[in-house]
Amino acid sequence: MKTHLPLFPLLLALGLIAGCGKPAAPEAPKTATPPATTKTEAPTDVPKLTGVIQDVLPERSSLVIKHEEIPGVMRAMTMAFRVDAATLQAAQKGQAITGDFSSSGMNFTLSNVKLGPAPAPTAPTAAQPATTPAPASSAPAMSMPMNMPMGQGMPMMPGMDMSMPAAASTQPAPAPVAPAAAAPAVPAPAQLAAGASVYNRICIACHQPTGAGLFPLFPPLAGSSIVTGDTRRLARILLSGLQGPLEVNGRTFNGVMPGLASQYTDDELAAVLTYVRNTWGNSAAPVPAAVLAAERAANRTTPWTWAELTGP
Repeated sequence: MKTHLPLFPLLLALGLIAGCGKPAAPEAPKTATPPATTKTEAPTDVPKLTGVIQDVLPERSSLVIKHEEIPGVMRAMTMAFRVDAATLQAAQKGQAITGDFSSSGMNFTLSNVKLGPAPAPTAPTAAQPATTPAPASSAPAMSMPMNMPMGQGMPMMPGMDMSMPAAASTQPAPAPVAPAAAAPAVPAPAQLAAGASVYNRICIACHQPTGAGLFPLFPPLAGSSIVTGDTRRLARILLSGLQGPLEVNGRTFNGVMPGLASQYTDDELAAVLTYVRNTWGNSAAPVPAAVLAAERAANRTTPWTWAELTGP
């Protein structure tokens, strides 16, 4: 029995088989589209700040940080930086801190903050700062002024009272001690030089080389009646800091100045006060270190407000 294939499908199949041996018609060349290039910008170096937290100011969303120098941006100093809420809540005084520094006008900010443990304390050196010993007295009576801060002057010994009566003696009474000389009205050149050195390390960035300050955060020192006024008030500001509104020369400033008690001695702070009281046209009596010592004894650790300093 013979099977007959339909004619049309047979011819179609033969045509397809014949076409297999022919080269495909060349396609029109396509214009190659170059791959899109991603524009790469040179990475911007974000200034990194490293320091130690000196104080936490929740009401200002800021941390007061004693930081190292950022080369070409800011010298080493202590000042306030705004941070985010999470950092503010986690931060503690004494912690190490690093972050990306940025500024807008006079608002300084840290972002991408990392907190670390407090730096290890520096081992004390063999040479301790020399203190001026009190002059020896030949009088048998021994007393200590009631306002002398503990830890200074004569150490308290077991059984020793603040005042000891003089024992009966046949010795002649000692000659009266001459009263201490009043502070000079003109500052000594050495004290001015020491004060200028401190100013250029810690004060100049905020209060500027001309003492003009930076509105609206840092008030001017030049021509300021506050600077040439009450030395006790000035000592309190330098030791414990100042925050909140303050009017100087008819303009209101509202910034934060951290205290410097832990960083500078009484002599250094007295020198810088004397310097600013006698520079940029200011003229006022030098500030003795005793004024700083008396206010340091109060051991205040939080910044003052102007209302507190001028209130009753």
